[in-house]
Amino acid sequence: MGAFLAGMLDAGKELDEIPHEELECLFQMANACGTLPTAKPGGISALPTKEKLLTFMSLTFGTSSKTGVR
Repeated sequence: MGAFLAGMLDAGKELDEIPHEELECLFQMANACGTLPTAKPGGISALPTKEKLLTFMSLTFGTSSKTGVR
């Protein structure tokens, strides 16, 4: 949820102003952010940085490593 909200803040738009493609990317980011901590022990320390999240998304979904957008 936090990654989704952070993505919305980065977009600088209201929810109803975000195009479907960008929303899909935000959902992928939120899912990836929830997935990555399961690969490491720890709670907060296992949460990915934005850089690690975007790298993971680039390798997994083929998205831009800078924006998370395909």
